Amino acid sequence: MELFSLPTVLFLFLLSFYLSVYFLLPKPPKTPPPPPKGFNCYLVIGHLPGFLHNRHRFLDWTTEVLGRSPNNTAVFRRPNADGVLTANPLVVEHMLKTNFENYPKGIHFLSILGDFLGQGIFNADGENWKHQRKTASYEFNTKSLRSFVMESVKSEVEVRLIPILHRAAAASGTTNRILDMQDVLERFAFDNICKVAFNVDPGCLGGDATTGTEFMQAFEEAATLSSGRFFYAVPFCLQNQEVLQPRLRTQRFRRHCGCTRRWRSTPRLQVVPQRRRVPDGTTLKKGWFLTYSSYAMGRMESIWGKDCCEFKPEKWLENGVCRQEMPFRFPAFHAGPRICLGREMAYIQMKSIAAAVVERFELDVLNRGECPEHTLSLTIRMKGGLPVLVKEKN
Repeated sequence: MELFSLPTVLFLFLLSFYLSVYFLLPKPPKTPPPPPKGFNCYLVIGHLPGFLHNRHRFLDWTTEVLGRSPNNTAVFRRPNADGVLTANPLVVEHMLKTNFENYPKGIHFLSILGDFLGQGIFNADGENWKHQRKTASYEFNTKSLRSFVMESVKSEVEVRLIPILHRAAAASGTTNRILDMQDVLERFAFDNICKVAFNVDPGCLGGDATTGTEFMQAFEEAATLSSGRFFYAVPFCLQNQEVLQPRLRTQRFRRHCGCTRRWRSTPRLQVVPQRRRVPDGTTLKKGWFLTYSSYAMGRMESIWGKDCCEFKPEKWLENGVCRQEMPFRFPAFHAGPRICLGREMAYIQMKSIAAAVVERFELDVLNRGECPEHTLSLTIRMKGGLPVLVKEKN
């Protein structure tokens, strides 16, 4: 009897040949799996692990996720806080204008910022908001207020800002030449807003820089504490009145804080009162939040093209004239019925400072090749400030 039949020998030969080819020949590199099109979701805890891992770079993390999402919209889940985050202009318009009445601020938003901003125009909903908005709109559109803003800005530039820059430029060869322009401009803005809103000059950029500086610091601390509530891993209705109120109660303007410079940059979070679908097809359930990221929207290729992250001021020019963008594509001042009433005042300040400073000084930014880190608050700030060397132009 034969030990191996012909079919058996043939089978063993083919098996040996296959194994030799499989193990000895070089293999092509494995293609890594594509990144997920939204936030990585886990059973029960949702997106909490990703949130905790990227908490220190929350803005860049959410921008990356929204950028690779098909509609620049993503569902975000964590314990006791489900919702939708978007950078889609169609959804922003739906939320802020087309269906404005269907997206109130809600109790959760008030529980986060109520200690800080009270029942003022920024936190209000419904008839309360309409009444406050109508009153504020009238005041902001008066000719006398616009004239007062212009005079206030002009005085702050000439009497305080320019002398500070002159002194910094004159201190050649010393560390006094280095200025934190972020701090200088924040003090400039705070002085102007207090003068316009309260007819009080806190003197943060000049004067004796005592009482005004204390109030400004209290305001910043309260803003930081309040904004931190948006980023707690498991959100609760926190009772921090014993922290916030004593810091502000001793100051003169506690009940007017909501009228100041936070309008533009506080997180835009709306609560969904009932199940509905937004224009890009995303479904929201009752009680979910809907919010947009203006930071991410400024970095979306789908909105601004391939060069969206490059600094090209000329992109805003058409035939030598500044092109006005739709606020739903560029929501730096919000949009719709809640659009920022102080946007013209902000432009007056920015243009006045730019015109006065660029004409007389050169500002050399230190570490200009590095991308600054962000400090999360109700307004985005640069960690470590903006140190510059000041030189006078000949």
